[in-house]
Amino acid sequence: IGPSVNFQSLYIDNKFLKNDPIKQDFFYVLPSLNIQWNGFGFNYSARAQEPQVNDLQPVVDNTNPLYIQLGNPSLVPAIMQQLSLNFFKHDQKHSITYNAYMMGSISDNTVIRERTVDAQGVQTTRPVNVNGIWQFNGSGGVRKQIKLINSWNMALAANFFGNYSKSVILINRVRSAANNWTLNPSGTLSFNYKDLFEINETYRLTWTKSVYDNAEFPGLEFMRHNSNTDLVVRLPKHWVWETSVDYFYNPQVAPGIRKSNFRWNAGVNFLFLKNDQAQLKFHVFDLLNQNVQVQRTVRENYIQDFQTSVLQRYFMLTFTYNIRNLNAGKVGGRQSMFMF
Repeated sequence: IGPSVNFQSLYIDNKFLKNDPIKQDFFYVLPSLNIQWNGFGFNYSARAQEPQVNDLQPVVDNTNPLYIQLGNPSLVPAIMQQLSLNFFKHDQKHSITYNAYMMGSISDNTVIRERTVDAQGVQTTRPVNVNGIWQFNGSGGVRKQIKLINSWNMALAANFFGNYSKSVILINRVRSAANNWTLNPSGTLSFNYKDLFEINETYRLTWTKSVYDNAEFPGLEFMRHNSNTDLVVRLPKHWVWETSVDYFYNPQVAPGIRKSNFRWNAGVNFLFLKNDQAQLKFHVFDLLNQNVQVQRTVRENYIQDFQTSVLQRYFMLTFTYNIRNLNAGKVGGRQSMFMF
């Protein structure tokens, strides 16, 4: 497929920016280019992102007396330029698939919130435009399927994701660049026997690091672990047994927050009627009755950990009738690494 090119324009009349000390109008040309050829893809685009309405309103939002929000009617749209490359190839002869993706963007006039914190801890925020916001990320993966003896099949997959971003923070008139890195490798191993028995094991590692140019802001580094195990047995005829175990581990949370968590689900499916188009499923969620949701929020001047109680052990009975023949696909399991 050949290239395609598009252009957009954006005009801003300065009469709406009554508080802007620079009396000039703004005119932007926003081009885009897209090329697809032989499994490769290239895309360039420029776009404008208008400020939020709440950020433009020249009023004070003091509904939370500890977090006062101001508006700024002088904000202008942010202009982002983005470049991406991607590649995909499936080698049917050797049952192997490759994919890769890279993206980079630079933004000017990005809207961030400038913060002021007084001696009593009251925060006052105001949206402002800043330049020099960067983001770069890339991902890649390879998947290989192997036919073993006696109708056993094996699949291997390795994936990787990395991200770097640079932003700006403003607190009590102190400015600093914030540099954030994230690396996320993962691997999957699967075995399958005639679709009667299937097991999938996935492990993911997430590493995150934040560094600030100004020494007044401490850096942060932490690592999370996650594994997923799926087991499906399709025996005897019309019966599908499935179970899954998820494990989460985050060693760097606040005291009192659980570092690890097991979530074990299991279910049985019964297929009936013509062509197995009806499905009756009995599912048990969180057999260990210990499921919790843990989340960490990192902002300019604080780190906050949440541990939320969620719906724990419960049972569900469902009936599904599919107008298509269920034999065309496999019942049970969350994912499948196999294409044969």
